[in-house]
Amino acid sequence: MLGYLSFLVFFVCFAFIVVHFAIIRYDFPELEKHSEFNFEKLERLAFQVKRGAKKLQDSGATPCTRSELFVKSDILKQYYFIGDIGRVSEGKLNCSLMTGRQRGLEVPDVLTNGTDQIRVKTFDAERNKVLYSNFAFVKNDLVFFTSKSFIRDLSSQNTLKNSIGSIIHSREGAVYLYFGDVDRRSFTDEIDHQNALSDYLPVRGKKLAISRCSVYVDVCLTSIDTDLGIFRASETFVLSFGSFSALFGSLLFYFFVLLRSGARGLASDIKWAIKREKIYNVYQPLFHLDNEALSGVEVLARWESRRCGQVPPDIFIPFCETQEYILDLTKVVVSKAFMELEDRLTSDTNFTVSINVSASVLTDKRFLEFLMLEVKKYEFGYDQVILELTERSSTPERSLIQSCASFHELGVKLSLDDFGTGHSNLSWLTLLNPNEVKIDKMFTQANGDQSPKGFAFEGIVSMLSGMQSARVVYEGIETEEQRARLLGKLPNALGQGWYFAKPMPISEYRLWVSNREFENKC
Repeated sequence: MLGYLSFLVFFVCFAFIVVHFAIIRYDFPELEKHSEFNFEKLERLAFQVKRGAKKLQDSGATPCTRSELFVKSDILKQYYFIGDIGRVSEGKLNCSLMTGRQRGLEVPDVLTNGTDQIRVKTFDAERNKVLYSNFAFVKNDLVFFTSKSFIRDLSSQNTLKNSIGSIIHSREGAVYLYFGDVDRRSFTDEIDHQNALSDYLPVRGKKLAISRCSVYVDVCLTSIDTDLGIFRASETFVLSFGSFSALFGSLLFYFFVLLRSGARGLASDIKWAIKREKIYNVYQPLFHLDNEALSGVEVLARWESRRCGQVPPDIFIPFCETQEYILDLTKVVVSKAFMELEDRLTSDTNFTVSINVSASVLTDKRFLEFLMLEVKKYEFGYDQVILELTERSSTPERSLIQSCASFHELGVKLSLDDFGTGHSNLSWLTLLNPNEVKIDKMFTQANGDQSPKGFAFEGIVSMLSGMQSARVVYEGIETEEQRARLLGKLPNALGQGWYFAKPMPISEYRLWVSNREFENKC
């Protein structure tokens, strides 16, 4: 119970993380949109600065002359993100459109001797009535100031308090401008942030960032989202989210329990049943068609699961083959059959016991050794044991032929089960040299029909009638009419089916044998 409770808690937490992750992925396009919008503005400004500098250079105008001022004026008219252009000489700003040709303003060292650099400078309003923006590009001795239009465009789109903001900075990390909902105390961490899988965990303080750098000048933009997933939501939403996570986690836990009760549960149960020999046998008699004398029995495995009840053999036997439990299962079936039929096997040397064996078991040397020990334990003949070979598709031909030869040497008989279907074909009939061939009930019940199955049955019987080394067993006989028709085909054949007797547990089988012997005496 504690284990299942732990799994339930795990799945609720897992669901919480998954839904939190889904909210982040849903919100991430908003961060991308914010980044793309602002970077497009920044890149346009960088492009205008680069083109403006080239235009000044190509004009050939002498610095700080009237003709250069006219060129600068044309540049500002064409490129509206540039607010002013000046020159830096001897630590002073000269020749800008706002200061005139001779007016010089003191500038800090950061504005001098730069190449493709961006620096911040708030100019003295008392010395210059026009207040410049505090964002400037330096190209050699030229200074390009951003216009109020650029700052206004950015500010107008970044007024919401939604935990998303952007920082304009150099590639080395010098911050020039920030806007939107960002904390200026953590600029360095945000610029250097590399997104990782841990950022998607539902822990406060996680962030996602998108960084882009201009192809024109040394300037980058980092957009950051500092409240991810549920931490951006209201308390009402968080409570609803928690309830939904609990529900979602409970559903995952439910499907997990179903899974454990499915394939894995089946594997656990069948392994337990084999180990404790909870598999039981039922026995279906085989008869001579001509006089209906008892010839032997076929052993059929049955299993009643602790949780699922009676499990059909066409489910648990193929499952054991895929899980490699089939050898252990076959050993349990053989041991129980020999023990329960010991009296009949030792008292009647003509009585046979037929056991279904897969090709993987037949080719396993451990099974040959096991069978030899079991037969010696009960002291009946090897020729009373018939191994009905079932599925053969995945077994190498050479290995199967060699294994069949080993059993033949002991005297154990081999039977081809369900002949005419699947892999029970002519090649195996010639290669394995079987002592018995069992015709599948699909063809037996089609005897006399004017159908493809009926025609196929006639061909099978015609072919097998010429074989002296292998006896024929008809499966699935259900009526007297079917028995009579089959008797006319192969009089020496054996029959099996509900017309004679159904499969029975050992206690019921023994009672059936006693009643039959009593009726024969009377």
